[in-house]
This record gives sequence, structure tokens and C-alpha cells, in this order.
Amino acid sequence: MGYGVLGPVESRIDGRPLRLPGRNRPTLLATLLLHNRQVVSIERLISTLWDENPPSTARRQTQNMAASLRRDLRAAGEADTLDSLLGGYRINVDAARLDLARFDHTAGEARRHVEAGRDREAVACFESSLAEWRGPALFGLRGHVMRAAALHLDERRLGVVGELLEARLRLGLCHEVIAPARAVIAEHPFREATIGQLMRALQGVGRIVEALRMYAELRVRLVRELGIDPCPALQLVHRRILRQFTAERPA
Repeated sequence: MGYGVLGPVESRIDGRPLRLPGRNRPTLLATLLLHNRQVVSIERLISTLWDENPPSTARRQTQNMAASLRRDLRAAGEADTLDSLLGGYRINVDAARLDLARFDHTAGEARRHVEAGRDREAVACFESSLAEWRGPALFGLRGHVMRAAALHLDERRLGVVGELLEARLRLGLCHEVIAPARAVIAEHPFREATIGQLMRALQGVGRIVEALRMYAELRVRLVRELGIDPCPALQLVHRRILRQFTAERPA
């Protein structure tokens, strides 16, 4: 049986989804999976399920939902997956069966390859790690706790994307950086680390003028909308590309 939070929350038996009726059942499962093999208190579950306005029956409803989820898991052959103990609940899922755990594990393998100077192997592992994502994390779940968790997971995804693009740049695979970098920037137009990677990739394929234009346009937007200049790291990228442009211009 497999479990997923990197997209819509799901549990699958032999490829078939386990039905999670209602609004709160997926949130309950997601919360437990995000804290896999850790006890989550009933109080924490209540605040996640109902934000700041729980009903007077919140504790009983939470207990009933957990009991129903446990019955469904047992019926699916997961007899020891969900425990009730210490004033809360704990789900026990093998790392290989949870997409978030696989994402973290494979990204960790990629970083070990980077440390050892094996960028080709790192690229393959980073790509496998990102392949665990089926869409926006915790898609469709409501409440400020789930929104915050989804944002945190997405930031981790973007971090791995950045590590992948950096490894491709070190290998000279500039053509394989441009499209994914543009995709990130379309969602996060002020993500300067990714903009710097895109500028370096454009430089690497000979599109220096485009890289310089990108920097100029970003600087205008930053000053106009936020009242700040590009960060020092991006300014350094710009200076290096500008030096090359100046050196290559006809006298």
C-alpha cells in the first residue's frame, strides 16, 4: 500500500485509491503522514482540522474519524499502521511507501553525490526525487495549518529544483536549465537564485544580451515594486556576464 502527500493526499492499495470521504478525513491522514512515526496529539489534530473554531464535539469527532480510518486501513491489510497512544495518534508507514520520505531520501542521495563530485549521478537522483511530485502538495486541503505545510513542502521542492539546475550548470547542460528555470520564475518572479541560474544558462548558450536584459528588467521591477536592488549574488552574476559581453564586443 502506498501513501502520498506530494499532490492530492492519497492512499493506494494495489494501485487503487482508498476512499477518504468527507472534508476532514484527508486532512487527518495528511497530518499523520506529515508526522510519520511520531505521535500527534488530539489537540494538534483538532487545531489542524478546524483552525481556531473547533466545535464542542471536536474531540469526539476526531476520535471517531481516527477509528474509522483505522478500520479502513485494517480492512486494506494495514492492521498495525495506525496506533492510538499517549493522548494522540501515530501512523507507521515504511519510508519506501510514502512519497515524501522517498523524496527526502533520494534528494539526500543526490547531495552525497554532489559532495563526492559525481554531478551526473546527482542529476539523476535529483530528477528521481522531483518525480515523486504529482502536483501541488496537499492539494485541495483547507485551513491555515495545511496551507502553511503546503508552502513549506513547496519551498523544499524549489530547493531541490535549484540544486538540480546547479548540478546541470556544472555539467554544462545549459539547455536543460532554461525551461525549468523559466517555469519556476513564472510562479515566483522574484526568486533571484533561479533568475541567476537562468542568466548563467543563457550565457552558456550564447544568449548574453537576453541574460543582461533579464537582469535589467528585474532590477526595474524590484525598485518599482519593492524599493530594493537585486541581491549581491545576482549582482555578481550580472557583472560577470557584463564583463564577457564587453570583452566580446567589437572595438
